[in-house]
Amino acid sequence: MKSKFTIKAAFIIIALFSIGSMQLKAQTWNQMDTLFADGIDAYDFSADGTNGTLGINWGYRYTNNSGSTWSPLKDATPYYAMFTSFTFFGNNSTVYAGTDRGFYDKSIDGGVNWISGPTLFAYTCKITGIEFSGNNGIVVTDEGEVAYTTDGDLTWTTLPARPHGSLSAIRYLEMLSPTVAYMGGLDWFMKTNDGGQTWTNFSNVIPAGNIKSISFSSVTNACAVVAPTSGPNQLWKTTDGGTSWTEITTLPIAANDICCATSNVFFATSNMTIYKSTDAGSTWTSDYTLASGFALRGVKISGNSAYSICSLFGGDKVLKNANAFASISENRLPESIKIFPMPATNQITIETDQLTKTNSISIFNIQGQELVKQEITNNSTTIDISDLSSGIYFVKYQNENGFTTQKMVKQ
Repeated sequence: MKSKFTIKAAFIIIALFSIGSMQLKAQTWNQMDTLFADGIDAYDFSADGTNGTLGINWGYRYTNNSGSTWSPLKDATPYYAMFTSFTFFGNNSTVYAGTDRGFYDKSIDGGVNWISGPTLFAYTCKITGIEFSGNNGIVVTDEGEVAYTTDGDLTWTTLPARPHGSLSAIRYLEMLSPTVAYMGGLDWFMKTNDGGQTWTNFSNVIPAGNIKSISFSSVTNACAVVAPTSGPNQLWKTTDGGTSWTEITTLPIAANDICCATSNVFFATSNMTIYKSTDAGSTWTSDYTLASGFALRGVKISGNSAYSICSLFGGDKVLKNANAFASISENRLPESIKIFPMPATNQITIETDQLTKTNSISIFNIQGQELVKQEITNNSTTIDISDLSSGIYFVKYQNENGFTTQKMVKQ
């Protein structure tokens, strides 16, 4: 006869392995309380939602309490620069800010204090995107220039020639692994397979028209809003990294912006409404409608939350959905993570080939308590488990496309 402990443990194991198929509570969008009369030019939030930064005219504001309160308007560092983009990376307190003077600033305390980085481009260049994956990073500008790093941010190499061959502004940048990234402008996009050192033009694979918005959830899956020479905007998707595209014709209204959150979950934005699909664009539902005001400005995913900016009469507000993936059935990923050594002592190394934009590792004990949670950005990650007692644990790896769980033995 099995003991009560064994039976209880069995139920917990079942729960941990089947959590992806559970239906959770419905999602809710809420406007944060603060109205920013001068408008919001750029923003980002940490994966846990605690820290956030906003670019407002020539200054910035930050929060360390999930937007309950915001700092007074502060000058960028140095004062003559303007923050043009923000990217939280790694831990929840490290954030990079691009400037309009060819360099970036870095904060390791959630935006409270800043240190100026190296000058990568000409004084007149505006940095429009900064992305990292592991120790590799890429910076792009509104004049088509690119720089990359392979050692964190210790040293950078600025490409001698513009990859697109013109001064066309790079409007978006997404780095999906240490080697694979996409960037693009109004009518073009390019791909790198070596961390930004060389780029291949993919522009001819999307029908003619201006690319208004493009969003990747992994190295293979993406959506794009295309403005043709005549008629309303069109929505397209790819499942092979941009080699071929299929038009999505089911959205009830022309979209201005698209966010490919996972391989199945898309957020499309019109002027007043956020639409959501949980089946890769086959069907759509209205997720949020702006009751007053005049514009919604896209959707950005950070951790499990989704954000947007709503332009109201009198200023801008941040719109947040803290449970953006609630009521969505997660997919079970292939058994594609390796955990070693096994049994473990003071640390474990986790290797995976399923790395996407947002990745996390959680360690549960036999009672189902989450003891460790860590965001990961490399295909290989080492985690300190010296504080854990000897016994059996379960390691759950999760990204935008699903999860997988494996048993771990600690000596």
